[in-house]
Parts: sequence; C-alpha cells; structure tokens
Amino acid sequence: MNQEALKILNERFGKDNVIALSTINGDYPAVRFVNAHAFLTRDQI
Repeated sequence: MNQEALKILNERFGKDNVIALSTINGDYPAVRFVNAHAFLTRDQI
C-alpha cells in the first residue's frame, strides 16, 4: 500500500469510531454499537 492510501486510511479511521455490530440475541437479531480505534502502520498491511 502506498503512503497516500495509508494517510487517507489513518485520517478516516485513525481515531475513535463507532461501528455497528450485528448479533443474534436468542431468536432475535440485534445491532450493537461498538467503539473502535484503529491506527494503521505500514507493517500491519
């Protein structure tokens, strides 16, 4: 991955983000909101 793409990914996702996580609660679907933080380095890609 080039440096420009890595920069864009870190700008968009390199901070706290709330993501929706779909789960099953018994027989019922549920959506849970999870706080996630990602910081990408060149070695992780």
